Amino acid sequence: NDVFVTEVGQKAFESNFTLQEVHLPSELIRIDEWAFYGTNLVEIHLPDKLKYIGYEAFGNKDINSDAVLGTKTKTEIESVRIGKDVLWVGDGAFSGYCIRNFDVDSENSYYRSKDGVIYSKDQTCLLACPTGKNGELQVLDGVVKVSPAAFQNNGLYNEIVVDSYGIQSIILPDSVRTFACHQLPEHLESLEVGKGLEKWDYRSVCPVLSKLNISEDNPNYYVENGLLYNGDRSELLFYSGTGGD
Repeated sequence: NDVFVTEVGQKAFESNFTLQEVHLPSELIRIDEWAFYGTNLVEIHLPDKLKYIGYEAFGNKDINSDAVLGTKTKTEIESVRIGKDVLWVGDGAFSGYCIRNFDVDSENSYYRSKDGVIYSKDQTCLLACPTGKNGELQVLDGVVKVSPAAFQNNGLYNEIVVDSYGIQSIILPDSVRTFACHQLPEHLESLEVGKGLEKWDYRSVCPVLSKLNISEDNPNYYVENGLLYNGDRSELLFYSGTGGD
């Protein structure tokens, strides 16, 4: 009887720094957590039948390690295609690579992509921004939540991949209610917050911000001279280091 490989187990290729190419079997349906963690693949091609991509499956905890920087083996990956059967993409699944674009199959029932960014199918949640995406990001109107790992390692490859400075400006529409990112883009300079934001993990605000603006109609937060207050200004929440208003 034929035996088909349907799963790549947890940490199967973890820290295999010499691994640059792998051909995943067509019958594969699951890539577990940390399966390719710390590897140096030059391309990522996901099989059509794949359903599950685990937490940090293609991640890396220390991209500035000697194993990466010393050998200069990290390259950009132009695009990763998410097939129509994928029903789960774990947090930080592709954070170990300088990826320019995510392309979700239009028939996928759980996810969609716009301008290279992964959103939930109903477009209410921003899930993952490519680590190698640059410039300004206008979050789509209708998004209610930005997930904690949405910007993990964006801009972190700047020293080893050409033109990967990362997102410098984020504009949150009025529809966003929750913005609880654990890590913002490394070189974020400007953050525009709409009037609908209710829950903000302000501890994630990047200290190099030169501009932090909050809609005057937002009742929950107020910023003045880089100082972030709650809505009635009775509590100082955060000093961003900006001179914005």
